[in-house]
Amino acid sequence: MKLKHAIFDMDGLLFDSERVYLNGYNDLAPKYGITPDYKLFLKTVGTAYERSKAAFLEVYPNLDYDAMRDELRVYMRHAMESALIPLKPGVHNILSALKNNGVKVALATSTRRPLTTFMLKTADIADYFDISVCGDEVTEAKPNPEIFLKAMQSLGGTPETTMIFEDSHNGIRAANAAGIPVIMVPDLLEPLDELKTFAVVKDLNEALSLILPMIIVENK
Repeated sequence: MKLKHAIFDMDGLLFDSERVYLNGYNDLAPKYGITPDYKLFLKTVGTAYERSKAAFLEVYPNLDYDAMRDELRVYMRHAMESALIPLKPGVHNILSALKNNGVKVALATSTRRPLTTFMLKTADIADYFDISVCGDEVTEAKPNPEIFLKAMQSLGGTPETTMIFEDSHNGIRAANAAGIPVIMVPDLLEPLDELKTFAVVKDLNEALSLILPMIIVENK
């Protein structure tokens, strides 16, 4: 495979943020009259607002989900401002290697644009990305492939030249539906046999070692 285009998820892959989301959810749940449900939370990992809302309302039909989610966004912003959401190992290494070797890089995240922009700028990694597509900029959320197809097309890529990097089952399902190879870097979720991956690696440093021979250097 000749790798010319790369697409990254954000939460749980670039940022160690899913655990912070989980802590915020556990803190807020009693206020909204619900019991923290780890399995329900995991069901929403890697997907966007509307799908998450539907999953919660199926279990808690009287939940004021919009209000709880608004509070959770404030919680996440404060956590980011307080440097409580670190980058995952290998983020700078893999992104800089891709950029230095002429690979076009996209972000495809279920997180909405305002928080995405804030997180990327706060962590000083925004300049690594040629384009980004956020959860509020697509019609269908992961596991629908729309966000990955939109990112790939914006980069000018094809499935033969593109690699996706993901941590969630919903993200990998979306990559599979798009027909684009995907490397899984597990975070809260372990690999599933039913999901097709190019590889499963422990972190982005290992992912970099795997893809380095595939990188095409411009004009070389």
